[in-house]
Amino acid sequence: MAKNSNYQTAKRERERLEKEAALKQAKRNKILTWTLIPTAVAIIVALVVALLSSLGAFGYKVTHTAKIVIDGYGTVELELYGEEAPITVANFVKLANEDYYDGSYFYRIVQGFMAQGGAGGSSDGTAATIKGEFSANGVNNPIKHERGVISMARATSYNSASASFFIMQQANENLDGNYAAFGKVTRGMDIIDRLCAGRNTDLTGQYYSIRILEVFVYEA
Repeated sequence: MAKNSNYQTAKRERERLEKEAALKQAKRNKILTWTLIPTAVAIIVALVVALLSSLGAFGYKVTHTAKIVIDGYGTVELELYGEEAPITVANFVKLANEDYYDGSYFYRIVQGFMAQGGAGGSSDGTAATIKGEFSANGVNNPIKHERGVISMARATSYNSASASFFIMQQANENLDGNYAAFGKVTRGMDIIDRLCAGRNTDLTGQYYSIRILEVFVYEA
């Protein structure tokens, strides 16, 4: 009987000690959890802020920024979306870095629609054509032709764009999926509005010679 009593006593003591150990561990885990939560939240917030800071006006990742200096008007600033339109952005960056656009013109302007430029400079006609990055040409490009969007001009062939671009003064959904949009104006839409005011090439047949002094591009 004594042996059995001792066994039961030892068993209860062991169970008590195990229970105490479990409670202490649970307490430590709780303390650790509450210690880690603020750190985890801070990390998540930092990641979200970093992600948002890399996204542009449309929520697309900005790979480059650009400045178009227009004689007598000022500087239009843009962000470019190289993940949505990699060929188009690479082509624009290349031409800008080669000074292709320096001395070219905004030449086709339609008030309430867009201003088209990038031709007429000393390098005019030397730019190679590129693949049109839009859905009608089998390329997924989600950028819509909203106010301030920059897109590539082209002839009837889907792959005929080379250097000329246009900036939307007003949205036109008919262009979505048919032209390669690749960025958006972030500052200077008032300049585009002044550029377009009272001008309508499509109505009058008049082409203009509003000089582009320089185009600068920067990696984001």
